[in-house]
Amino acid sequence: MLRTTTAFTKSQVPAASIPLLLNFYQQELEYQRVHSITVADDTLYFSNHAWAIGRTRFGNQYFCFSSGKISIQDAGDEYHVLLEGRLTRIIMLGGTLALICTLGIFFASGFNLIAIALGVLVFLLVSVINYFYTLLFFPVYFTDLRNEMEESIQNLPTA
Repeated sequence: MLRTTTAFTKSQVPAASIPLLLNFYQQELEYQRVHSITVADDTLYFSNHAWAIGRTRFGNQYFCFSSGKISIQDAGDEYHVLLEGRLTRIIMLGGTLALICTLGIFFASGFNLIAIALGVLVFLLVSVINYFYTLLFFPVYFTDLRNEMEESIQNLPTA
């Protein structure tokens, strides 16, 4: 489970509101081609299909998440934004790829330790590296996204 937070200060972005922020986050999830997006109350729920790889956008920031939510809370002088997401999708995909490689070698050359070692190596390269990459760099993306949204909201015409 990955959790990351950010905040919008109302005094810096007076035009911000929970519906507007939800709309911005929903647009970003749609741009990233997340498979399922649902809005309920002050929360966006999203999920990706486990095996749908070709339908995702290259460089999709939400690729590793099987499901998650983005909650926005009014905390007086700030809007707190919390993302919680399950990173099981990348482990599943890496494990499946490792299993396919291992079975391919088993069928080609019979049972041997090289096939098992290759399967473990593929799993480590695909799943574990992507898992830690997401843990390290997704919060940076999420903060950069907030900065872009804040700039967009400040440039909105006032009524």
